[in-house]
Amino acid sequence: MTSTRVITPRPRTIARRLRPFAVIAAVVLAAVLVLVLLPASVRDSRPVSPENAAPNGARAVAQVLERHGVTVTSHDRAVDVLAQVRAHPDATVVVVFPFRMRSDVTSAINKLPNLVYIGTEQSYDEVFPGLWPTAEGTPSADDTAPAVSAHCAASPARAASSIASSMYGVSPNEFGDESLSPDEIPARDTDSWTWCFPQENGSYGYVQSAAGADSSSFRAVIPDSGLVRNSQITEHGHGALMLNVLGRTDRVVWYLASEEDSMKATPTTDPPWLNPLVVLAGCSLVIFGLARGRRLGALVPEDLPTQVPASETVIGKGRLLRKNRAWDHAATALRRDYAMRFARFLGVNPRGSGDELRRALEHRGVDPARLDDLLWGPSPQSERQLVDLASRLADLEKEICHD
Repeated sequence: MTSTRVITPRPRTIARRLRPFAVIAAVVLAAVLVLVLLPASVRDSRPVSPENAAPNGARAVAQVLERHGVTVTSHDRAVDVLAQVRAHPDATVVVVFPFRMRSDVTSAINKLPNLVYIGTEQSYDEVFPGLWPTAEGTPSADDTAPAVSAHCAASPARAASSIASSMYGVSPNEFGDESLSPDEIPARDTDSWTWCFPQENGSYGYVQSAAGADSSSFRAVIPDSGLVRNSQITEHGHGALMLNVLGRTDRVVWYLASEEDSMKATPTTDPPWLNPLVVLAGCSLVIFGLARGRRLGALVPEDLPTQVPASETVIGKGRLLRKNRAWDHAATALRRDYAMRFARFLGVNPRGSGDELRRALEHRGVDPARLDDLLWGPSPQSERQLVDLASRLADLEKEICHD
C-alpha cells in the first residue's frame, strides 16, 4: 500500500510567494497617488503658463479669474485653440510670446474675435497693422521700476491706474517718440488703437483696439509678460489691468505659442497617461523578475506532494536532456548505470574504484581497448553517437551476463 503525504504551504511560505505582487501593488498605488494628487501647477514649468505656480508662471491670474467664474483652459496647439473658439465664440484668446508663431498660425489666430497678445519681448513682424515692438530703456518691469500712469481713456487702464515702466513696449511707428518725455507723450486715441502707459523710450506699455472693451471684436497687446507673472502681478496696478483685460468674457483660452506648432500639425493619438503607464509597467516587471529570480544558496530538496511513477521521472529527465542537447550528461549517466550493473553481476563493490571493475571485466575476456572506449571514452557529440554508445553498452551487457 502506497502512502501519500500532502504538504500544505505554511503562512510564511504563502507570504513569501505573495511578496513580489505586494511590492508591485505598492509601486502602482504610489504612482497613481502621485499622478492624481500632485497638482498640475507643480509639474508645469513653462513661463507664463496658467498652470505654473512658480514665480515665472501665471497661475495667480488664472486662479483669480476662475474664482470670478471665468473658465481658463491652457493649450499649446493652435488647432486646439481654434476648436475652443468654435465651441465658445465669445472666448478671449490669450497668446503668450506671439513672436514664436509661424506665419500660418499667425494668420489663423489674427482672425479670432477677442485676442490678447502678451510678451513682445523679441523682435518679430508687426503684431497688428500700426504697431511696432520696442525693447530699449530700463530693465523689465519689477517692483523697483518707476510707475507710469495710464494717460488714456481705456477702462482696463483706468482701473489699473499705473504699471511699472519697462524696456518692452509697442509704438505707433518703427522708432517711437523717444524725443518726448512720458508726460509729454500725448494720448493716442486713434481710429484703430488706444495707447496707454507712455514710457521713457517712447513706447507704450499697453494698447487696445479703439472700439473699446465692450466691442464684439477686441484686441489688446501687453508687451511685457512680467505684468502677468506671479512674481509681479501684485505690484502697482498689474493685477487690475490683467483682470479687466482677460475677464471680459466667461472663458479664456490660453495659448502658449511655439515655433514647432503649425496648422498642419497632426494631433497625437496617444493619451497623456500612456508614457507613465509604460514606465510603470516596465518597473513592475523588473521588480517582479528580481523578486522571483533571486536564489540564495543551494536548492533544498522537498518531498513530492504526490507519488510520481519512476518511468515518468525517467522519461521527463530524458526529454529535458534531449531538449538541451546534453549528450555528455546523458552519456555519463548511462555509463555510470551500466558500470554499477556490471559490478553487481561480477561481485565487485559498486562504489569501488574503476581499476577493480576493469580487472574483473578483463578477467571475463573483454578487450581493454573496448572497455576504455565504452566506459571511459570521450563523450558523444550528437544524438546518433549517444544511441550508438547505448547500443554497444547493451551488447556488452549481453556478452557478460549471458555467457
